[in-house]
Amino acid sequence: MRPFYRNHEGLRVPPGVLEKPFHEALAYQPLDDDIFIVTYQKSGTHWASTIVNHILQGPNAQIPPNYLEMYGPVAVNEGHRGMGLRNVIQTHLPVSLIPWNLRARYLMVVRDPKDVVVSLFHHTRNIDLYHYKDGTMDHFFREFVEGRVEYGCYFRALLDYYWLSLRSPNNTLLLTYEAIQANKTAAIRKIANFIGVDLNEQRVHEVVAECAINNVRANCSRKYDSHSATPRANQRIREAYTDEKGRFVPPPPIAFARKGEVGDWRNYLSDQMADMLDARMASMPAGVQALWKGCENTRAALNLHPPVMHHQGNILIEQ
Repeated sequence: MRPFYRNHEGLRVPPGVLEKPFHEALAYQPLDDDIFIVTYQKSGTHWASTIVNHILQGPNAQIPPNYLEMYGPVAVNEGHRGMGLRNVIQTHLPVSLIPWNLRARYLMVVRDPKDVVVSLFHHTRNIDLYHYKDGTMDHFFREFVEGRVEYGCYFRALLDYYWLSLRSPNNTLLLTYEAIQANKTAAIRKIANFIGVDLNEQRVHEVVAECAINNVRANCSRKYDSHSATPRANQRIREAYTDEKGRFVPPPPIAFARKGEVGDWRNYLSDQMADMLDARMASMPAGVQALWKGCENTRAALNLHPPVMHHQGNILIEQ
């Protein structure tokens, strides 16, 4: 049995992403100082959001619910602007659907697909609304490779992020999860500079400590607590995580921040599975492959081409 997803505009989305906030998200007009965290799911979204908020706010950072297509832009704005904060908005929307403003900032984080598929498998099994408690890695891996999971094909998303970073270098920053893990201080300096914040060395090291995995998990717990946000966000959380029997079933924090490790895939994927994903990565443009200098890409098996993009209003459209 496949996991349960919703389908909006031909896009598979998590069961908690309802139609109204999804369409509100597509119509959002970003503010000039908005900061978007753009990721394929299970690629460090909450970690990046925690880092950005601690850079902006300091050690006692408050992180309101900020999942654009789940809560809708009004709830996201209320949570941030109500506390006098810049919007830090996380989204997994495809590049062609992301609300666009040349003055806003778009931080994109990508991760080795082998770790992504393992983390997404656990995420899907751990959240009741997917109805996938008995799902197997073999089955889920096939769904992932074929792009039949939420938000579609990982490799399409990766290519789109890469081409967007080349197309709009002044307001996008593309980092890998592995590079952030390998040199957290350098990554935090780069992110701070990108969003226009000057941090001294002491503060850089404090942010590293404040954004450890346990703190990220605690932030996730608060963000999905229906009593810790604005009234509108509370309502959206309740709606998103109410099952067909009318029960509120919020996701466990570990579903969003499980281990945070690099290379955990070795405990779950067969050699054949790993080789298959490495082959897909080996077919990517050289610039994409250069993002992961430590990855073992074994053979070319897929030939994808960059999308042709144009702007239509506030949306970047793929032709």
